[in-house]
Amino acid sequence: MGERLSLSYNRGIEIERITDTYPSKLEEQYERGSHVGYEENCPFCNPDKDKDQNIVFENESCYYLQHNKHQDVLEGSGVIVPKNHHAEVFELTEKEWNDTYELLQKAKKYLNEEFSPDGYTLGWNVGEVSNQFIFHCHLHVIPRYNDEPLAGKGVRYWLKQPENKRRIRT
Repeated sequence: MGERLSLSYNRGIEIERITDTYPSKLEEQYERGSHVGYEENCPFCNPDKDKDQNIVFENESCYYLQHNKHQDVLEGSGVIVPKNHHAEVFELTEKEWNDTYELLQKAKKYLNEEFSPDGYTLGWNVGEVSNQFIFHCHLHVIPRYNDEPLAGKGVRYWLKQPENKRRIRT
């Protein structure tokens, strides 16, 4: 099922990319520019246009992507992205939520086998205030390791810093 694809940044490990299962309906719509949830200049609407972006897994409505340039510090990290363009996670359909869950489970199995992380940080950023700078919603899947300098410090650690306290409004 699917073609086999070797990712060079990943020490030549063979991983399955399911491309023949969900072929050309979306591709045809993209080519015609008629895909409703599509932005021409969005990197997540066009993951194949970036030579460093790897589609590790996909299902009917989502991709699991890993970018070569993010593997140095965040080894094994990736994102789960709906194929339809949605600026915010709150716009996902039930199908996209279910497909996100499916890819998250598949990504975890793959990451456990290939990288043996000690834990994970998962997260969605929504809006500029939360550091979203690609306005196509995506779930960050970040393996964490006991030997990292910031081991034990997750999302809440950064948000709970005293300098992050809001000023009292009058």
